[in-house]
Amino acid sequence: MFCFRITPPAGDLFDLFLPMIGIYQEYVRNHHYSLQVLAEYKQRPEFTQMLKRLEDKPLCEGRSIESFLTYPMHQIPRYIITLHELLAHTPHDHVDRKKLEYAKSKLEQISHVSNVRFFKFSVSSLN
Repeated sequence: MFCFRITPPAGDLFDLFLPMIGIYQEYVRNHHYSLQVLAEYKQRPEFTQMLKRLEDKPLCEGRSIESFLTYPMHQIPRYIITLHELLAHTPHDHVDRKKLEYAKSKLEQISHVSNVRFFKFSVSSLN
């Protein structure tokens, strides 16, 4: 007996994904606040002890809470790299090509805006 799996084209998956990118933008916009709140809470010994217990669990694989808070910031660049690789192997006349190009350009715009915001915050926090 054969089992067929229908996989949607990659362009369609990014079509579904792009409208939800606003959540990511909001996360990036507020990322520095989460780090500020974390720094304030780390002043409390009971919080620091609890955090150490949690970070020492095998599930955390030795990563800190900061690394978990920063992880989503790296996803858009990873998606851009993935799309770049997909486009390198997608024929120019392929039905999915335009959707992949659109998704890549949209993610590059979002990444640029996020980087500008992050840079502005970094510079302003130095002053």
